[in-house]
Amino acid sequence: MTQRAKIFRLQATLSPTSSVISLVNRALLGVLAGCAILAVPGCNPSSSVAAKPPEQPVNAAPTGSAGSETVTPKTGPTDRAIPPKIDAHIPPETFRIPKPDQGKEKRSSMDLADLGDKMDKAWFGSGELLCETDTVYDVQEGKGSGKATIKVKDAKTFNVQYYTSDTEATLNRIIANGTEKISFYKSAYQRVPNTGPTGKGVEDTSVASFARNFNREMFAPFETGASVWGPVFRAWDKGADGATATVHETNYGDHVEYRIVAQDSKGAQMDIRVDGKRFLPVAVRSVIKTPKGTDNRMWDAKWKLGGHHTDKDFVLPRDASTNR
Repeated sequence: MTQRAKIFRLQATLSPTSSVISLVNRALLGVLAGCAILAVPGCNPSSSVAAKPPEQPVNAAPTGSAGSETVTPKTGPTDRAIPPKIDAHIPPETFRIPKPDQGKEKRSSMDLADLGDKMDKAWFGSGELLCETDTVYDVQEGKGSGKATIKVKDAKTFNVQYYTSDTEATLNRIIANGTEKISFYKSAYQRVPNTGPTGKGVEDTSVASFARNFNREMFAPFETGASVWGPVFRAWDKGADGATATVHETNYGDHVEYRIVAQDSKGAQMDIRVDGKRFLPVAVRSVIKTPKGTDNRMWDAKWKLGGHHTDKDFVLPRDASTNR
């Protein structure tokens, strides 16, 4: 990070109606315990996806040539860090990973690898999706939070937005319009083949690595076409790099929520919650203990299904497109 131990307030300029995103100050533990499910308040599985105004194209520098793969923005994206004029406190319970089998939770008969495969298929097999996400992190270099959206029409048409602790207040993006695809990460655009799922899997599957990089790596199916949940869960199930992982479930009457709890021998822990009906992730938390302290990261989601997106939801920034 460019500024150590600094509190960031993230601003996502997704549309003209977007507002500044402040530090998360709600009780996220309750959300992770089962409230962040697909049918969110005010939206049921048959509700329509309300299309937002089109994103404002980022004012990037010309590529220089048709064969250029990386585009460096002239002034950078408009998603910037706001001076730390807000409460820096993030409640410790935000990142606490409860012990399994408490309350209504019980050990599940669901096979871990099978669950991962179902989750990989769900990205593009659940119809059109709209998701509102929260990201919170408290790591040694700094802390912050931000909101983003995920819009999926099909395997070659989507708009995925995400934050990572190492890119601070920059809103990263993966946008595909059916033919072209770009990835915006660390203030640079990169054109990537829009192939859809490749049948390959991610290679870095350790608990420690995924705990550190899940905010980006779980979107590998969109960025590279590689499967992520299946390969990662298989590695954990086999005990790779000292991993141990268990699957638990909680029955809420109208749906089941699966919970994967994983850890390794070096102090990395993960807690992943999955909707048991459509197999979409609803929350991910990681805790990494190091000699210098503890790094905490969290992501949670509110999914909305039904309705239809429009082409305006998948517009590539002008200078990142080959059709400019």
